[in-house]
Amino acid sequence: RALRAHRLRRFQGLLIVTMAMGAIFLVGHALEYLKLSKELTPTSNAYGSAFYLITGLHAVHLTVGLVVLAYVLIQGFRGRYDSGGEPVGVQCGFLYWHFVDAVWIAVFSVLYLSERI
Repeated sequence: RALRAHRLRRFQGLLIVTMAMGAIFLVGHALEYLKLSKELTPTSNAYGSAFYLITGLHAVHLTVGLVVLAYVLIQGFRGRYDSGGEPVGVQCGFLYWHFVDAVWIAVFSVLYLSERI
């Protein structure tokens, strides 16, 4: 919305906030792996294998999403979006980011909540 309204600084600021939250999530994920590795490893059991495979793939997708958002941000700083609108590249980057978010809901539900059921 900010880009469509020609509010480029707001657009860039919100992208930076989003990327910071994604990076914080990845750091938390790495810390979780360090904590869990004492009792749960990929070779511990089937749950451990599934947990590390699925959450690891999600972390890879999140990293790719951060790279995509960084590219969009850099293009914004280079003035590519000064004319406003919402270029297809921005739309695709945001759709990918939302896909990663939606996948996390499924991953969290299946791996984190199912463990307690």
